[in-house]
Amino acid sequence: MTSNRKRTPRIVHKLDHDGAPVVLVEMSNRPGRFATLDLHDWEEWSATRSARLFLNDNGHGHYYVRATSDAVKGSLVSVARELVSPGRGRIVGYRDENRFNLRRRNLFVQWGYAKGQTLVAAA
Repeated sequence: MTSNRKRTPRIVHKLDHDGAPVVLVEMSNRPGRFATLDLHDWEEWSATRSARLFLNDNGHGHYYVRATSDAVKGSLVSVARELVSPGRGRIVGYRDENRFNLRRRNLFVQWGYAKGQTLVAAA
């Protein structure tokens, strides 16, 4: 049996209700759960980073879509933060409050407390 960590995610290409191309990316640790990204963002993401996305609980009952990154200490990044690059002191919000909807038109940036990420020094 293949573990969830090694499983290739299922990718579904479709058009959203406005006719824009999107992809549904299956969560590697929750088979059957999908995040939605704009096709362009997914193509750019999967060309340079791990295609395996997963759910991570923030400890307060909210789940976020995460991915691993060798460039960040602790190796976890928020996919939403990586897509919009809000900078320090800003947080990413979800217009429809659906944390699986990672289409750019659903994401917004506002001032607020953000834990931030510590980059790993280049060797």
